[in-house]
Amino acid sequence: MKRLSILLLFAGTMLWSYGALAAPRAVAVVNFTNHTGGKGLQYLTNSLPESISAGLAQAQGIRIVERGQIGAIISEIALSQTGLFDEQMVTGAGTLVKADVLILGSYSGNPENIVLTIKAVDIATGRVLDGRVVKAPLADLFDMANQAALSMAAVISGEALGILSVSTTPDGADVYVDGLLAGKAPLVDYKLAAGAHRLKAVKSGYLDAETELTIAKDARENWTPYLGESRVRNRSEIGLGVSYLKPFYKELDGAPLFTLFVGHTYNRLNISGEMGYAVIDHNQVIDTPFGDITQERWYRYFSLTAHAAVIPFEISSYVTPYGGAFIGYTSLTDFRTNKSRDNDREKLASQSLMHMGLKLGATIAPFAKIGIFLEGRYYYYPVKATREVFESQGLLGGLKSHDTEYSFNHITFGGGVKYFF
Repeated sequence: MKRLSILLLFAGTMLWSYGALAAPRAVAVVNFTNHTGGKGLQYLTNSLPESISAGLAQAQGIRIVERGQIGAIISEIALSQTGLFDEQMVTGAGTLVKADVLILGSYSGNPENIVLTIKAVDIATGRVLDGRVVKAPLADLFDMANQAALSMAAVISGEALGILSVSTTPDGADVYVDGLLAGKAPLVDYKLAAGAHRLKAVKSGYLDAETELTIAKDARENWTPYLGESRVRNRSEIGLGVSYLKPFYKELDGAPLFTLFVGHTYNRLNISGEMGYAVIDHNQVIDTPFGDITQERWYRYFSLTAHAAVIPFEISSYVTPYGGAFIGYTSLTDFRTNKSRDNDREKLASQSLMHMGLKLGATIAPFAKIGIFLEGRYYYYPVKATREVFESQGLLGGLKSHDTEYSFNHITFGGGVKYFF
């Protein structure tokens, strides 16, 4: 009988201990502090805690202290929102509201950009367990504040935690975990719920780095992204290019097109000006009574073009694609071989045409001083070009000519080098 009593006492003690350990932590969300300097957003001091309380009530391992029970005490709690808490003051406040953890907050800014700081403070020690900083317009503030509070739930309850450390090259990048600002790199021993998380590192003037990381319970994970310098978003350039110009009109041969350009990129938009030069053969075979003769002819092609291109996204630090449109002026001067003229050539005619079109390309090694680009273009000419065509007049006659119209539309494929400065 005595042994049975001891066993029952031991079992009861174990069950009580387990229940105590498994009991959810009581959390009280007190009114937030308004640092905006005005009364227009004063209502957030109460509405934000109410919203966060409702959200945290859905989290496991947490019991929310009804805010109606702490209303009379809230006005008497004078806690610093700077992160330096008086242990005796916090402990006393927690005892008054019968909570294990206090959620404190403050906010500043304006309706277009509010900065909200949320902290969870352990009543027993006065230590900050976890914290979040939310930057959002008023329209998105409540959703993001609830997300931030829920992301702290695992730390508050003490269940299924992992530890994350982030070190970026260069230092000082803003680190976001699941869309919420966690701090600046290097971020050391950041506690978060075990499971999958989206990480992002952002630093002005550099490429963003993103990844997905799964952290196991009690595990430590490190993320060390390299942020490529994003001068691609604000820089000037000068370059040389060569491409193969292929006209659609069958009487014109393909030719190399040489270009010289200068431009500037600002916030993913590139504006540039370009000069182009080519020599396009269009020899004519003339049927005469004495057989076919070939008249050597060529166009001297000169163009001035304005370009606008957009860098939609940066694949990596090795390749940057772009796409855009252009419009400009083309001069075509028609020559033929004539041994009786100076320099053995005769100018037949010249004409000016407007051109426009689209282009797609990619820059290789965009963050080096010198990069390589590959590009394809389509040129469209709203007005048709004119070509003088010669034909024989028979045994006694010479050559006569007439004009014919054709479309000078063409495509180009090529590349070149750019120097960035």
